[in-house]
Amino acid sequence: MQQVWSPSRCEDMQELHEKMKTASRNPKWDLGPQLMNLVHDMVEWFTPDTHSRSFYECPDLFSPSVNSISAFKVIYNPDAFKAALSSCPRLLQVDAVDPFFQHNVVQLDLIEKAYKSKDPIKATSWKTLYSMMIRTGHEPGYTKDKLLGTAISKLYTLSVSSLEHLHHYLKPASLAPGKHSNKSQDSLHLAGHFIIGKIRALKADMMASGDTGSEKKSNGLMILQKRIWDTLLCCLMMQQSKFGSDPKHPGGSNGGSDGSIEESLRKSGGRNLFKDGDVENTKSQEDMKEWGKIRLAAFGSMAIFFLYGTAGWWHCLTDSHNFNQKDVWALVQLAHAKNEWLYPKGHNKERPAEDTPWYTTDSFVRWLLIQGGMHIREADKVDWEYAPRFWAKQVTEINISRFALQDILSEVCRRDTKSLNYKGQVSPSVKFDKGTQAIVTKLQQQIRTELKNTLDSHHASICAHEEALEVDTQSHASHADPQDETSSVDIPLVKLPKRPAPSTDLNPGGQQTSKRSRNHDTTNFSSSPLSSPLPP
Repeated sequence: MQQVWSPSRCEDMQELHEKMKTASRNPKWDLGPQLMNLVHDMVEWFTPDTHSRSFYECPDLFSPSVNSISAFKVIYNPDAFKAALSSCPRLLQVDAVDPFFQHNVVQLDLIEKAYKSKDPIKATSWKTLYSMMIRTGHEPGYTKDKLLGTAISKLYTLSVSSLEHLHHYLKPASLAPGKHSNKSQDSLHLAGHFIIGKIRALKADMMASGDTGSEKKSNGLMILQKRIWDTLLCCLMMQQSKFGSDPKHPGGSNGGSDGSIEESLRKSGGRNLFKDGDVENTKSQEDMKEWGKIRLAAFGSMAIFFLYGTAGWWHCLTDSHNFNQKDVWALVQLAHAKNEWLYPKGHNKERPAEDTPWYTTDSFVRWLLIQGGMHIREADKVDWEYAPRFWAKQVTEINISRFALQDILSEVCRRDTKSLNYKGQVSPSVKFDKGTQAIVTKLQQQIRTELKNTLDSHHASICAHEEALEVDTQSHASHADPQDETSSVDIPLVKLPKRPAPSTDLNPGGQQTSKRSRNHDTTNFSSSPLSSPLPP
């Protein structure tokens, strides 16, 4: 990764990796303080990479029509929609044009060697890397390997659950300005249309619940919601641990940091999220063991998000029995390098937001981290009560369903999207038999027009809303008394730059990636990726 790190930094990283392996032998090792420094960097770097605040905070501006919801009901056909999901490999695999996972940036041949290695024991961090690039052929099932497991089914249940929430966004229409011969009757007519639309949507949901009950055993919406909360919890834990071990803050340790739990306990008066979580009886081995699983799962979700975003949450580090803190440490180091490559070094501009899979959901999580203050490095500037309250208001099934459904349907409607395999090559497109392909094509056509109408309408509403806010702000500023302290209101939310509108161009072609061969020494895949020889 010499494109990202200098040779001396590569050497420092290998030395740091050795220290990590030593520290990890301590059962009380808290990896939070070290990783939180990296999280601070990444949250700072990706701050501009979101939509405007109104996109997330004003669900009233999102108002799909009854016709749109009716068109989206094709989701309730499991065979057809699962086939459509299979034709969208970027929902589960690395995008072929991902600016970071390219031969000239990352030593991709090591990932191929890791996959082909006959080592009886492989570090889960290596398995994670090649599972995100496992697809090499055109088969709809992607691979015979069990690494992807039930990922497509999870995406399907996410789509169904999200559609079931869409009726919440149906709103009564307002009468158009002008004269009405019978205003009360016209208003009643509109109200009737609204109620009928709600009934139609709910009826479809009830029918789907009866038909796809077995599919809901692994509810994708619940999984997505949990993964988001995991990530937020992990950042809170790491932030507390970091401030607790920082000698610059009152009560912090005064010596060298060994990353132990006792160190941060001195800061927190004995209360430590990492050590005890919410366990009341800390002498209960069963309760503490369960907390240990929850904690490791949170660290796993956090690591995967920063490296792969939502695409990695469906099959990477899903079971805390199968990975450890060393895997998390290595993946976060790699994620930090990726985010440095994308943002400070400017390569994020190589792939537009509107052609980035899972952009809406990923940017929502980024926005949550930014607004929750996860970029703040000074403990006395963090409002510890604000972040959980803010997150609880935003991380709801209704909100998440809107973002996830937009991402999934946008990807389904695109043609011939490409993923990258562990050889560093663009994988061939998914191929179906003629009958299945005809069903998928018809489904895409049915969704495409109404999805475009919905996204265009939402974008227009956001623009109108923000223009109105700008006028109100200017009007308030022009009438404010400079001597009046109450005219200045302290708003805790971080002001973000505007992103481009969500794309309604749903038919970009796949792009090829460059390839450059390299020769390297044999690697021990039982250890984490950063123990490997780095590119010369």
